[in-house]
Amino acid sequence: MKPTMRNVSRLPIQFIQKYYEVLNQKSYYQEKEKANQSTHVSLARRFFQEKQPGLAAASLQKLVESFSSGTVVIERTKVNKPKYIEGMLAVPIEISVRSNLKNLSLFLMRIENHEKFLIIEELRLRRINKTDPEDLQTRLMITGFIQELEPQGGKPI
Repeated sequence: MKPTMRNVSRLPIQFIQKYYEVLNQKSYYQEKEKANQSTHVSLARRFFQEKQPGLAAASLQKLVESFSSGTVVIERTKVNKPKYIEGMLAVPIEISVRSNLKNLSLFLMRIENHEKFLIIEELRLRRINKTDPEDLQTRLMITGFIQELEPQGGKPI
């Protein structure tokens, strides 16, 4: 549309009207900012606060030990090499536990329902006692995450 004398005189008025429309929505944007901050805080709680993978793995081990109280017996724990999964730094640990089926499912439920973002990458179980089919030995690969994004260069850890 070519500017004419009539359109040119209306442009400053339209600009001022748009400016006031945005200015009147200030409270809306403040509410959005508060909601975003709240979401950021709740997401930050889902990750381990430690920045070094070794410290995060130790926190994960301590967390898993707290889940095991009264349910399973942890026989062995091994910290695996950290890796990036979908751009996030993952800290995996491998544990071997002994339990019955009911206590194992309670243990898995505690892992699943915790506020930290934890995944069970691998689950292998076998029956220990042929006469008691509920006596199980289970190997789990549990992974927690650190809030660190993969570097753009793809530098390995």
